[in-house]
Amino acid sequence: MEHRIVVAIGGSTSSEGAVRWATRRARTIDAEIDITTVLPLRGALLRAGDVPEPPAPQPVLEALRDLRAALPAAHITTSIRHGDPVDELALDASRSDLIAIGLDSGARGILHHHLVARLARRVGRPVVAVPSSWTHSDQRVVVGIDGESDSAALQFGIAEATALGGSLQLVHAWSVPTGMDLVVSGRRAPATSHYEYHHELLDRAVEYAREQAPQLSVTGMLQQAPVGELLESMAEGAHVVAVGCPEGGHAPWLRADSEWRELQTRTSAPIALCAATRAAGSVAPVTSAPRAA
Repeated sequence: MEHRIVVAIGGSTSSEGAVRWATRRARTIDAEIDITTVLPLRGALLRAGDVPEPPAPQPVLEALRDLRAALPAAHITTSIRHGDPVDELALDASRSDLIAIGLDSGARGILHHHLVARLARRVGRPVVAVPSSWTHSDQRVVVGIDGESDSAALQFGIAEATALGGSLQLVHAWSVPTGMDLVVSGRRAPATSHYEYHHELLDRAVEYAREQAPQLSVTGMLQQAPVGELLESMAEGAHVVAVGCPEGGHAPWLRADSEWRELQTRTSAPIALCAATRAAGSVAPVTSAPRAA
């Protein structure tokens, strides 16, 4: 079955990384590529921070030229839409496997961050944010495991690593709540009990991935550290880092917009926000989580 990738083109060099990433993916996975740009309607009032400056058609033509040169046998289409970027790209997402969007650093990059987060809330497909400076990667796929919304991210990671013939690394960050007593079965629990809970959570995810794809090299990493710091260290050179995004909000790891922006600006690898949907696979949950007193 042929896959379909939407490459959302902006009005600057921010899209170059997304075009390169889509090219690599299409070489591995037989895929149709649709190069799309969205121009705001004349006179339309868009909310501040939603979109960058209106792009010109020239970046679309440049992306088409680069993709055709790299993938002469691929089916590549272009489209120029008018309206709200999230509304228009959400329509494309319903007919696609994923959307790739380029990211700038600095002020324009912040606008893209808002666009990616809004779009991820709307669609049931992975939205891959690719840094404009991205050029190459190895065949590792990294998945952030949080135990709440990671099933879609894990499914995506398994599929990507399998298609690449690469490896799958599942990572989970944890911390002991400062100034709080941990309670397990009504008793105060030491930090070791909290650690065991998180260890079991990660083990379940690793076991699930190995059952789904026995041929894959699957490893897990559990570390007491801020999640952004852990993902940043693991992401260097990776093909993609996948994190969950529950319907209606960010991943539990990325509750604040500032944390989401920081992760994207600090991480050199593409990041896939994967929305939790009923269609996504699930991992058996850990039921007896430590509770804060």
